[in-house]
Amino acid sequence: MAIERRIAPTSLRLVLVALAGLLIALLGWWPMIAQYPHTPELDGQYSFYQFEIGKAIISRYHEFPLWNPYDCRGIPHWDFPESMGASPLLLLGFWLPPLIQYYLWNILHCAAGFVGMWLLVRDDLKLSRIASFAAATGWALGAAHTAQYSTGHVMMAGFWNFPLLLFLWRRAENSIGSAIGVGILLSWMIYDGGTYPVPFCVLLLVLEAATRLTSLARLKSIVVAGVVTGATGILLAAPRLLPISKQFSGHVRPNPYPDVDSITNMANVRSMFLMRQTQWSLHLPGQQYVWNEYISYLGIAGLLIALVGMCIAAVRRRWLVVLTLMVFVLMLGHFASWAPWHVLQTRVFPFTSMRVSSRFRFFMTAFAAMFVAIAIDELPPIVGRFAGPSRGKIARVAVVGLAFLSAGDVMAFGYEMLTARFGWAPPVTVEASPRFYYGGPGLTPVFTDQPRQNRAWTGCRAVSWAFYENAPVWTGDVPQVRASDANATVGNVRRTPNRFTFETDVNAPTARIRVNSAYGDGWRTDVGTVVNDGDLLAVDVPQGHHVVHLRYWPNYLTLGLWMAFVGVVGIAAYAFRGKLFRAKSKA
Repeated sequence: MAIERRIAPTSLRLVLVALAGLLIALLGWWPMIAQYPHTPELDGQYSFYQFEIGKAIISRYHEFPLWNPYDCRGIPHWDFPESMGASPLLLLGFWLPPLIQYYLWNILHCAAGFVGMWLLVRDDLKLSRIASFAAATGWALGAAHTAQYSTGHVMMAGFWNFPLLLFLWRRAENSIGSAIGVGILLSWMIYDGGTYPVPFCVLLLVLEAATRLTSLARLKSIVVAGVVTGATGILLAAPRLLPISKQFSGHVRPNPYPDVDSITNMANVRSMFLMRQTQWSLHLPGQQYVWNEYISYLGIAGLLIALVGMCIAAVRRRWLVVLTLMVFVLMLGHFASWAPWHVLQTRVFPFTSMRVSSRFRFFMTAFAAMFVAIAIDELPPIVGRFAGPSRGKIARVAVVGLAFLSAGDVMAFGYEMLTARFGWAPPVTVEASPRFYYGGPGLTPVFTDQPRQNRAWTGCRAVSWAFYENAPVWTGDVPQVRASDANATVGNVRRTPNRFTFETDVNAPTARIRVNSAYGDGWRTDVGTVVNDGDLLAVDVPQGHHVVHLRYWPNYLTLGLWMAFVGVVGIAAYAFRGKLFRAKSKA
């Protein structure tokens, strides 16, 4: 069929698509907003907690959120792999209430998902506006996203970026600018805490590239694109990527239970796409994880149209069908010793620190959205050739109608989930302590309120990245630095999340000064030596009078900042290369 002319200029077109995406995101996530000021349930409380932590550190202490004193007696924040503390969205929006930040996080990522799928279907698959709109809406409001991000795993919202990554990556073979774009987007996802989305999406881009290896020339172009993408992403993300890599090199993430899930029961596969159940804590027969990790509802109409589109794509777009089958096998998990997920999860970093193969369902729903778009545009002409033009027109109306009926059904299911999952108590007004300390009378029992109270419990929620949570910290509004014996005295103690400052007089060759925080590899001092004293942070100080400045600065952060600077300069030079060359020529 003839494809409509694109809107010009391109900037206007992108603005209109972005506005459409924002409108769809607001519409799809409206039940979350309508229940303001209620907070998300269960694991959603921990995600909300991260927003509260970043807000408290930046607003009260005017520091970057490098160290988190509010959880596990003190843990890394900037270099905690799943922390969102380095996200540009949160750093730029720190002046907003944390609950509004939580809302904007989901809405803006959802809108980005709409834009990415629109561009992929419209510009890469060359389909019509109505087909692009159907695919973009189906992807942005997909039940897998709503289920995952409404109950706490909002750091995984980077999965919404997959269509945009795929769109840019397929163009990168012939466009250095697109390769740079992929690197920029991946680096952004790393700052967002995308420990799962980034490796999963990179794996999919590698698999997609394999479907294009039809000649040596294409291989060279794809390798060049990969090098440019990798260099861009690593340089820009280095301030976060290098500290996280150091954490991984020094610690093994504890898995509370081994990942053994295998989705070999086809009844469970059907349930993933057809069962309309909002109770997230249910278990499918024989599956390891709760129902929330499998929800991918498409409905009967949506699934049938997607299957029809897949059959059509098998003729003209075989790469898409091949990629879908690859992802489906990955999603099945540990069904054999040679199963792709089993090999990755047991032998390939960083998948060795991951669980839940069913998260490949995000890509399955992305492909389903593309297949629906293909069916909308390419099924009617097929019907027209065999049954006549009039029946072809009827088929188009029917397919479009069913596609949007299915999208409405999925959105209604999302409304049910959001209504059920944003009903926990709103934040309460608390009195902030002028000084930070642990415990003490009047500490709110709700841990999400504690950053605003400027105090913290001695419990631990970030169990996957807490290695010194048994540190013997002391409670109460008392000095946060102590001498370990009579060989030293301590005074004038000041504390912020990232810093301790104190004066000490040492009358022995050395004295150990204990600091009221769990130990961390990035703590450093200008006097003496930082040590791990039974999981507690401590400093061995030499004899004499000293003013000691102890601060947390993640390992390799300085090097990472320099690398990011080089990356920004390189991208700017590439972007303005034409103007620079023209200026040189005129001179």
